[in-house]
Amino acid sequence: MNEKDIHWNDLIRYVNGEMSGEELRKTEEWIQKDPENSERLAFVKRIYALPAEERGEWDADAAWERFRKKHPEVDTRRKPLIGTSSELLSRRLRAGNSRYRWIAAAASILFVAMAALFLYNVEDEPVREEVTEVTYKEFFAQPGSRTRLTLSDGSRAILKPGSRLVLPESFRGLEDRVVELEGEAFFEVEPEPGKTFIVKTEKTITRVLGTRFNVSSYPEDDFVSVAVISGVVSLEGRRDDAAVPARISGNHLGIYTPEGVVEVSELSDMSKYLGWIEGELVFQQEPLDRVALELQRWYNISIEIDPEKPELYEKKLTSSFRQNQPVREVIEAVSLTLNISFTEKNGSFYFTE
Repeated sequence: MNEKDIHWNDLIRYVNGEMSGEELRKTEEWIQKDPENSERLAFVKRIYALPAEERGEWDADAAWERFRKKHPEVDTRRKPLIGTSSELLSRRLRAGNSRYRWIAAAASILFVAMAALFLYNVEDEPVREEVTEVTYKEFFAQPGSRTRLTLSDGSRAILKPGSRLVLPESFRGLEDRVVELEGEAFFEVEPEPGKTFIVKTEKTITRVLGTRFNVSSYPEDDFVSVAVISGVVSLEGRRDDAAVPARISGNHLGIYTPEGVVEVSELSDMSKYLGWIEGELVFQQEPLDRVALELQRWYNISIEIDPEKPELYEKKLTSSFRQNQPVREVIEAVSLTLNISFTEKNGSFYFTE
């Protein structure tokens, strides 16, 4: 596929999450190349998201004939910039595949509607779009506690201590299901055809249709990690010079680097990224400065590292701790494992040699 071969059916397959590899990359490049292409995708999503009772049974050829009669000034012999012919859509309709019947019908409507909107310079009255007023909610998991949420679409989210999630009160009437995350959260997304679930962080955008995955994006980190249990997600940077989106499948990890690229690797052990969901904080060769940050959020305590001993920051810890463990017991375990000392004062801990 090249960018000149993008058809309505391709956009429908893109919205339905049926693309992968090079085909997905080419389609996303085409969408990003021109704002008009983005408008076409948005139009597909609106038709695709129609309730079943509104889709009806459509005849692509009849729809095209009605359009020709209504707009005799349009030269219907001209080829569209992109598109699947009315005849082909009707064949898919007549094929009786229930999965594609209404999709093909929607595409036929798109074909005739977009011909007027984008291809033929027909002067019509301005289209007035209804504006949906969106009410947002913010959830914050206090240090030392996790927060479990059920979203309006039935999807579920668990916030790690010290994390924040902002989302619409309801996804009804919205083109996509978009939430914004600061910190770390696990998502179990309910599929909803035509409505992509999108997790935005300060640095990245993660897109899914239905899957289970964990996103970690803290302000103090220069990277974002996405660990996928099942399904497939698309991860991309929000920088203007970010690389093309990367697809991450089940049992794989995607790391968005400071250079603006996504590195994908296989995960043999998910505990480091998902253990916290069941109340276990897992460290695997983690430097002490990051261990300290995690423990502060996990137990709602204050930890400092001797600034005059920079070598302490690079000491690496492999261990795990339950959230209900006594804090002093955890600090002692870190101290013994790394062969360092600590002091405690007024509930704050100080690591030194």
